[in-house]
Amino acid sequence: MAFDYQKARNTAERMIRENGRKITLVNDQGAADSTDPLGPPAARVEVPNIMGIFVRPSGYIKLGESFYMEQGMWEEAEKIVLVLPSLVHNFSKFTRLVDSKDDSGWKIFKVEELGPGDVPILVYLGLKQ
Repeated sequence: MAFDYQKARNTAERMIRENGRKITLVNDQGAADSTDPLGPPAARVEVPNIMGIFVRPSGYIKLGESFYMEQGMWEEAEKIVLVLPSLVHNFSKFTRLVDSKDDSGWKIFKVEELGPGDVPILVYLGLKQ
């Protein structure tokens, strides 16, 4: 019998909606034609109004997930943003994040899904300025 993770997903969604703030994800890298990597760049892709919760890397370790993270994640990340998984966008394809609070830009250098087994409940984005 498969376990229904919808209750956990609903809780994560409610917490992010109530406590998070809007971010914009940006992908401004890559070639327009994958067969010509030195050719003209691909069009910039922006996805606004994604809700995320900013946490300090040390705060993330306290969540009990430090065993799962690759060595160096919390040492290198200046901030971590927790977002809900997307059925439309592959977060690992995005290169930058813009915080709606102060329009500050952050480089996304790490993307990991969090959840039991292969059921993603949250996605964390490791950020550097």
